[in-house]
Amino acid sequence: MKNIVDSAIPIMTRLSFGYWGRLSDDDRRTVANWATLFTMSFEYVDSRTVCVSQAERERFRSAGYPSNHWKVAIGFGEPNIDADRVTHRALALSDEFKMPHPNSQITAWFFGKLFIVTVYSELRIPFDWPTLCKRLSLAPIWPLDGKAVHKPFGTHGDGAIDDILTAIHRGFDTAATESRGTLTLSNVEDNDTR
Repeated sequence: MKNIVDSAIPIMTRLSFGYWGRLSDDDRRTVANWATLFTMSFEYVDSRTVCVSQAERERFRSAGYPSNHWKVAIGFGEPNIDADRVTHRALALSDEFKMPHPNSQITAWFFGKLFIVTVYSELRIPFDWPTLCKRLSLAPIWPLDGKAVHKPFGTHGDGAIDDILTAIHRGFDTAATESRGTLTLSNVEDNDTR
């Protein structure tokens, strides 16, 4: 896992100071790997919000990149007060074949002037990720889609974490309501490092 961090340092340093330029697929994979690793580590701050399975962790370690259960987006941030704040929201989604347990999560944080959002779900993520990212002024970097990624027009301030977590949470909640009971949302846990 050290190689993930070492590979990310040059790119993350540039992004954390607000210098984007064009992000290649290799850059996107590197940042997505680092964000995935961070999320899987951070969720252990509160054992109630751990939702990434051991099998998923092993798959990430052996494959060297996130699975299709992950979505990662980045944006430009100018935080004032909560620059070191990380918020992790674990969701218990279930369908008729699964028992409810935390199996989906949303994590958002600032890394200097870089705003990062990860979404993990064992179930299909029930909304169009690129469309949601565009609406939220984020650049989707995982999964790779072969499109060039440039700095989004919007700037995220201190309130962005709550706003974006809520918007993504609503995407899950709306899908749960629209599925007529086959997908339910419960046991929402927030883990905020404020």
